[in-house]
Amino acid sequence: FIVTAIADRIDHLNDNRLAIIDYKTGAPPTAFDIENGYAPQMWLEALIASKNGFGNQPASDVGYLGFWTVSGGHPPLKETPVKYNDMPQALSQTEEGLTRVIATFNNEHTPYLAQPNPDAAPRYSDYLHLERIQEWIFEQMDIGEKDTL
Repeated sequence: FIVTAIADRIDHLNDNRLAIIDYKTGAPPTAFDIENGYAPQMWLEALIASKNGFGNQPASDVGYLGFWTVSGGHPPLKETPVKYNDMPQALSQTEEGLTRVIATFNNEHTPYLAQPNPDAAPRYSDYLHLERIQEWIFEQMDIGEKDTL
């Protein structure tokens, strides 16, 4: 498994730590989604940066994670920092969680579900038309149920 990311922006802070910024034109993920692992992008980017994974950036501690929403309205830029108490602990938890996910999906008996948790599925998906979930639902139903829909 290879985890890749393209950070929108990486800055060097005055204390030599890194700031990782993700530009958004829409709403950033909620704090709930970030804290509960439904929006892991920033934590994965921080983990990659801490391990010299961006190649052109030396491995460094991360001191800031934030979403910057850019719009044509007022204000034109809204900053939403990712909140954390202890960055090293958060990165350790991210790495442990990633290791568990990789081990799970490295098991040949683990199914790759299109919607493992439909309640947590994004509101919009570029790939919804390719997933064919409605077709699968019908195939799992018996004929009698199909006729009543």
